[in-house]
Amino acid sequence: PHPVFPQAPLLSAPLPRRNGEYVAVRADAVIAIPDELALEQAALAEPTACTIHAARLANATADDTALVIGAGPIGLLMIQALRARGVETIWVADLNAERLAMAEALGAKPMPSGDDALRGAVDLAVDAVGLAATRQTCLTATVPGGRVVWIGLHESHSALDINDMARRELTTIGSFAYAPQDFRAAVDGLSRGDFGLPAEWTRVEPLANGAACFEELLRGSSVAKIWLRP
Repeated sequence: PHPVFPQAPLLSAPLPRRNGEYVAVRADAVIAIPDELALEQAALAEPTACTIHAARLANATADDTALVIGAGPIGLLMIQALRARGVETIWVADLNAERLAMAEALGAKPMPSGDDALRGAVDLAVDAVGLAATRQTCLTATVPGGRVVWIGLHESHSALDINDMARRELTTIGSFAYAPQDFRAAVDGLSRGDFGLPAEWTRVEPLANGAACFEELLRGSSVAKIWLRP
């Protein structure tokens, strides 16, 4: 088992110059990229590892039905991580029609509309957004004795009905980042083609356009991923 250190620094968002062309890391933290894996797909190793980690913590199995809320890169890769563990029936919810179509292309089914849609219908729900509304939808959709995974981090606080969770014996699981085994599994899975995002769902931009790309994504762009090339 890999120990979890919630306060451990990440070699990513919190650091200055995190998008630099070169980064120095410890040699034992490096995982070699297979020759057959394109750099654009290799760059998906980190988010893929996050979803593999979440699916593993949830102990997803072929007997489960699942709901994934959010069809951004984490949500799309979450669908693939659940598929890799044998989950066949996966519902997905997103407000962006183009991203919803991407999820459908991966075999997920759009969540029916309505406040009571999927009420008590799935064994496992994954919130890849992190809003109070999406968290509540996950709880509502889960069967008694089911599991809910929190992977989206948009809001720090949400008012949720703890009494309802207790009465229905729901298991809620926080999932953050990944363990080394998850990252290795991500690289292997990407190399085999078990995970990935088609080229038409992504875009390559020069590093100098980085700020504009982040602003575009914040406005709700339908592109699944933007690669920044130095």
